[in-house]
This record gives sequence, structure tokens and C-alpha cells, in this order.
Amino acid sequence: MPVAATSRLRLMQGGHPSLLAMAIFCIITLGAYAEPSMAAYPSLAGILSPALLTQGKTPVLGVPIKINGRGADPVLLVPPPRTSKSPEPKPPLRIEILTVLPWAEENRSADPKILFEKLAVLGAQAGSLEGLEYWSASRKKMRLLYQKAYRIRKPEAPSPLPDPRAMSELGKGPPWVLYALLEDLTFGSNIYQFSLSPISGYDGLKVSMANVHGVKYGFLPLAKPGDMASDISVIPCDEGIAVHFLTRLAAPELLAQRAFESAGNKALAVMGWFVEKLGEAGIGSAVAMPHDIAGIANP
Repeated sequence: MPVAATSRLRLMQGGHPSLLAMAIFCIITLGAYAEPSMAAYPSLAGILSPALLTQGKTPVLGVPIKINGRGADPVLLVPPPRTSKSPEPKPPLRIEILTVLPWAEENRSADPKILFEKLAVLGAQAGSLEGLEYWSASRKKMRLLYQKAYRIRKPEAPSPLPDPRAMSELGKGPPWVLYALLEDLTFGSNIYQFSLSPISGYDGLKVSMANVHGVKYGFLPLAKPGDMASDISVIPCDEGIAVHFLTRLAAPELLAQRAFESAGNKALAVMGWFVEKLGEAGIGSAVAMPHDIAGIANP
């Protein structure tokens, strides 16, 4: 290139090539320290049931709401599509609780994939249920819920295993399946299957728990395998972290009613356990969950 043309080019670019280099360096440096972009999550209204929205009952951050009744599907969230149009022959008793935790700022902009992996590892901490207490409405005091809780390799090999501490320790999935022995004062020692899976359409996690063998209430058979089931769903939203707990019991009417007398507070205790874990992990802000479900409002 001729010298005159080179000089004109330098003038057009700011008069000196070193100035242009400095400008480019500044742009790159500022870009590296730019504010992290916020992950795109659905709005809370997008996951709530239409009936709840119609009533204008949007949950307040940190304040749980509940629904008791019958049926296998959630009432507070958008219900999943049904594969069969035939009605349930014997709808199970159902307790449903929903709360929305404020975001912990350090995780609001986290990669959704990394956040999901944190949730999955938390959902597999079955051993941390040991020592969990619930409010006994009949005794008017806190009572031990799980006196023993530990992960096992499989139902036929109930030797204790440590809880997984990383996604790689969960094995193949989804769903990621593990087993745990839980011993409580009401139903004795039972083995449960924990199934962890992503929630379709969201960056959320669903932890499903169900009894592997039949459960007895005293000497009486109460629930067949799989009939005592609970789901914890965690769905990140724009407004916060939605935590939804749904427990179901399909059992003879009289026994089911008696078993459910304290089931609400036990469900609340398990949900509170997971909410506490979310706070400890810095995913959601710490929220003190109530112990008595009687004090939680219906929407």
C-alpha cells in the first residue's frame, strides 16, 4: 500500500494505530467484566393452575399455601396431561403444599444446567432425613419423624451407603434412581425408591418417592407397593424458586383417614427439610417454614 494511503487510513482510524489497539483492548476488557445475563425462567403465573390464577391467589414469597383432598394430580400447579380419559377408580387422599422462595442472588444468574445438577444432588441426600422432626398435633410437641435414614444400593442389599455428593455419583439417568431405608415411629422400617428427573418444559427437578414393599399400620396392612407416594418439584421462576410437595396415600378408607391425621405435618417437615437444603446450598434465600399445617391457609 502506498505511504500516502497508509497515512490516510491511520487518520481515519483515530490518528495513530496504538490508539486503535487501546480502544479494542478496552472494549474486550469491559466485555469480560460485564454483568452476567439473567437465566431465562418462566414466570410464576406460567406454572400455576389456571383455577388458582382465576381466583387471584398468587403465592406470596416465603408464605406456603396448601390443598387437601383426593386425586393423584396436583391442583396448585398446571396438571400434567393425562394418558387416559377414564376416571381414577379410587382417588387417593392427597396433601399438597406450595411455597416460593426468594432467589439467592449468587444463583439467579447461574447456568441452568449447573443449577439443575445442584438440585439433583440435593434431592439425593436421603441420609440427611435422619433425625428430622415434625409437629405432633395430638401430643402438642415436636416428635421424631425418621430415627433412621440412609441410602442403600438396592432393596435386596440394605447396607448403608453414603449420600452422593456429585452428579457423577448418581449413575445413569434420567431418571436417576436410588433406594433408601427410612424408619419412622408410625410405620416402622421401610425401603423407598427415590427417582430424580427433569421436569419437562422447565429447568426444574422432580423427586418422586414411593414405598418398595407393602406398608403396615401396626399389624394391619395399609399400603401396597407404590401406594404411599410423594413428589417434591422444584421449579426456578422469574420471581423465585417454586417448591411444590404432593403426597398421596391409596389405602382402605378408615386406615387412610387415621394415617392422614398426622400426615400433613409430616409432609410439611419433609418439605421444610428440602427448603432448608436449598438455603444451605445458596440456591434460595433462607425461609423459616411453619411446623403446623393447620396454620397454613388454603388458596
